[in-house]
Amino acid sequence: MDSRDKESYLKQYFWTPGGEITVQQALLGAAELTHAFVKALADANKVLIEIPQGWLAGEFRFYSDGAADTEDVIELYAASTTDSKPDHYRRFAQLTTLVGTQEYGSNKFIDTINPASEWLTNKGAVSPADNTFGSYAMNFHGYNKILAIASTLNSTTYGIEIKKV
Repeated sequence: MDSRDKESYLKQYFWTPGGEITVQQALLGAAELTHAFVKALADANKVLIEIPQGWLAGEFRFYSDGAADTEDVIELYAASTTDSKPDHYRRFAQLTTLVGTQEYGSNKFIDTINPASEWLTNKGAVSPADNTFGSYAMNFHGYNKILAIASTLNSTTYGIEIKKV
C-alpha cells in the first residue's frame, strides 16, 4: 500500500491532573510576578502547570468540593521561565466559576465559567451552565508555565485538570 493511501488518526489526549488549591491567594503584585516568588509560593495556594514541549493549545476543566452554585474566582498567569532562565509571569485571565451538580468522584464539576481580563484569547470558555462540566481552552502562545491561584475561594478544595487539544 502506498504511504499516501494510509489512514491516519488524530492522537487522543486524556485529562491530566494539574493540582488542587486549598488556600485563597491575593492577586500577585508587580514584585511577586517573578519566577522565584511563584516557585516559593506554597503548593496549597497554587496550581502550577508545566506545558509539555510541542503543545500549542490546551483545555482546562475544573472541579470543587463545594455545594452547587458555590462561586470561586481563579486568576491565570503565564510565563516562559525555567530555573536557568528565570522570567516574569503575567496575568492573562480571571475566571469566575460556579459549581454544578455533575459528580466527579467526591467532587463536582464547575459548570459555569465567566472569563474576564483575558488577553490571550477571548473565546476560551465553554460554559454550558447546565450542571455538566465547563472548560476553558486556550492557545499557549509559546508559554511553558501556567499558574492558577484562587483570589476568591469559597470551596475547600478547587481542582484543575488539563488536556492537549
